[in-house]
Amino acid sequence: MPSLINPALLNRFDDRPDVKRRLVKIYLETAPENVSGVESASAGREFSGVIWHAHALKGASLAVGAERLAALSDQLGRAAKSEDPQQIDPLVSLLMKCWVRTADALGKLIEN
Repeated sequence: MPSLINPALLNRFDDRPDVKRRLVKIYLETAPENVSGVESASAGREFSGVIWHAHALKGASLAVGAERLAALSDQLGRAAKSEDPQQIDPLVSLLMKCWVRTADALGKLIEN
C-alpha cells in the first residue's frame, strides 16, 4: 500500500517553503470539490462523473505526494468503468476516509 504522504515529493520545495505552502494550500482548497464530486456522482450512479473526478483527484494528489489517495482515486476510476456499484461503493468509502487523513496530514505539514 502506498504511503499516505510521500514527503520526498514535497521536499523538492524545501528551498522554497512559500511555494510548498502555497501548493499544499491550493490542493486543500480545491481537492474537496473532486472528493465531493466523486461522492455525489457515485450516489447518483453517474459513472462518467466518478471517473472524471477520480482522475482529477489522482493528478492533484500526486502533485503533493498524497500517494495513497492517488492510488485509491486510480482504482476507483478503473472500477467506475465497470459501472458496478458493488465495486465502486466500497472504494468511495475508502477514498472518503483517506481524504480526511490526507487533508489532516498535509495541513500539519504546512502549519510548521
